[in-house]
Amino acid sequence: MAKKIKSTCKKTGRKLLKLWSAILTFFFGISGMSCLYGVVMEYGMPYATFTVSGKVTSADPGTPIPGIKVSATGDNGFLETEENYTDESGDYSILFSTLGAVTMDVTMHFEDIDGTLNGSYTDEDVLVHITESDFIDTTPDNDWDDGEGTATLDVDLDPIK
Repeated sequence: MAKKIKSTCKKTGRKLLKLWSAILTFFFGISGMSCLYGVVMEYGMPYATFTVSGKVTSADPGTPIPGIKVSATGDNGFLETEENYTDESGDYSILFSTLGAVTMDVTMHFEDIDGTLNGSYTDEDVLVHITESDFIDTTPDNDWDDGEGTATLDVDLDPIK
């Protein structure tokens, strides 16, 4: 008899745990908390834009390298990964939005993805430190737009020998 009561209690406990889990899942699903990844920019939230541009060249002869994949990733969760490619002159530009003019570190990643077409080069990561003072408020009457900023970053990639 005691074993039967113990078994029934375990089954009831499991059922209650499953019910509680379903209730929490439903609540968080409706409130949107289960879908959050970073911070979602919405209308009425302060934002700012920042552009990093420059030229990618070969470290040996100093010639421009076209077709290099350039990506930017922020450290604070306010920046989704952005990417672009160098043009025939080795120039690139990446524009991204942030949640206001905030201090953050952005990792710029340079990756040779075309194989030996333009030569083979090592990948490189460069940290760009952005501060609030790097942003210029271009619309002082607009409380939502915290301005825009720019940085120039020229990179020499080492050829793989």
